[in-house]
Amino acid sequence: MSNADYGGLVICGRGAQKVVRDEKDGDERWCFKCRKRREFRSIVTAAVDWEHDYYGPSGSVRCAVCHSNDGDCFPGTYRMWGDG
Repeated sequence: MSNADYGGLVICGRGAQKVVRDEKDGDERWCFKCRKRREFRSIVTAAVDWEHDYYGPSGSVRCAVCHSNDGDCFPGTYRMWGDG
């Protein structure tokens, strides 16, 4: 449990906790940071133990070596939940 004091207003709640599911995609892609073909992994992140969580799970595909996102070099690239 953490407390935050904002000028007389005290907000109590659990800190942000994340659950990460890390699975192999099974395919190699070009990593622009490593400058090599690398294995990329699908990572799903979601907040847990929050009664009023406003954010759903979010997915990303990251390099298994340098952990850069597959959309880092292409601004505007994003993935919606359920996109593979």
